[in-house]
Amino acid sequence: MTLRTALLATLLALAGAAGAETALRSWFDESWLTGLDYGLWCLPVAPDGVSDSPGTIIGETDRYDVMPDLVVRTQTVPLADDVTFGVRAKFTRSAWSDMTLKAVLVHPAPAGVAPETESWEVWPWYDGSFFNTYTFFDQPLSDTGRWTLILTDGKRRLHEVEFDVVPPASAPDLVKVCSDAQVS
Repeated sequence: MTLRTALLATLLALAGAAGAETALRSWFDESWLTGLDYGLWCLPVAPDGVSDSPGTIIGETDRYDVMPDLVVRTQTVPLADDVTFGVRAKFTRSAWSDMTLKAVLVHPAPAGVAPETESWEVWPWYDGSFFNTYTFFDQPLSDTGRWTLILTDGKRRLHEVEFDVVPPASAPDLVKVCSDAQVS
């Protein structure tokens, strides 16, 4: 192999690796979960309850008694107030009732403003279904880039979904998806 051929092969391998970096991951443990879905959600105006969640920026998470409908299946999320994105699935085993489930959200943070990792407990419904969502309420506490939502039971990862959080101008149709859904 000549030096020129080796250099070309190296450059092609690097170009392939750079392209692979941009792919957004969506994975779940099929031995534990089924029906993984992700994207944008339209949540009810008011939650049914609030739980203390010291691992989050605001220190609490909202609880809902009814699972809202997924409005758009996407991994692109506009950074705009009241935009909610996340994951839903259902456990295939009843063992989840003995597990302590935690959602972990890894995200970029503006310098010195917010933690890069947030976490909160997840409580599935009686049938084993659950959803983990995150809503943008105060944009200065957030930043664009790759956000990863992970579900763990402390021993293993059960799902991992990456989202590309973009400026609102990059996805104007997604910014207004919930207001359009409520009108129709």
